[in-house]
Amino acid sequence: GVFDKAERVQMGKMLESEEGKPARALVLGRPGVGKSVLCQRLAWEWMRVGGELHGRYDIVLQLNLRELGRLAKGGGELTLGELLYEMHFGGGESSSEVSLETFVAALRRAPERVLVTLDGLDEIRSLADFPALEAFVFDPTGEAHAYWTEHADEGWWLRASLLLTTRPSASLADKAFSATSAHFEVL
Repeated sequence: GVFDKAERVQMGKMLESEEGKPARALVLGRPGVGKSVLCQRLAWEWMRVGGELHGRYDIVLQLNLRELGRLAKGGGELTLGELLYEMHFGGGESSSEVSLETFVAALRRAPERVLVTLDGLDEIRSLADFPALEAFVFDPTGEAHAYWTEHADEGWWLRASLLLTTRPSASLADKAFSATSAHFEVL
C-alpha cells in the first residue's frame, strides 16, 4: 500500500471535514481495486433512503475524468458550472430536461450541500485545457489560480465537497495529495 497504516473506514467518514470547510478527499488505488465502484456506491448511498449519505447532500455529481477527452475542443472557455453540466448530462442542453441555468442555480443555492466525485485523475495528463476544473481540484483556497480572479462569481465552488480518485503512480497524484485534506487507499 501507499500508507504505512491501514484501517477500515466507513464511506460517510471519508467525507468528514473541519467545521465550515468542504470535504476534500483523495482516494488512491491500483487499477481494478474498486475506485470507480466506490464513486458509484457513494451516489447510491446518497440516493437510497437510509443510506450513509442520504440527506447530507442536495446534489451529488459522479463524473469520470476520462470523459474530458470528448470536451477537449472548447473546454477551456467553459465555466465550472458549464463544464460539470456538459460532463454530467453529456451532449448539451437538448439531451436533458434540466436546463443549464436551472443546474447552475441549484449548485449556487447551497454549494456546501454539493458533492462532486471526479473519478480517474490518472486517466488524464493535465487539466490545463480546463482551467475551471483545474482551479476547483488544485486550488481549494481560491488564492492561487488565475481562473478565480477572472470568474469571481464562481467562488461559490470553494464551498463544494470533492472526492477525487487516482492511481498512486499518476503524474497528478502528488499535486492532488497536496490539494486534499483526507487521503485513503482502496486495497
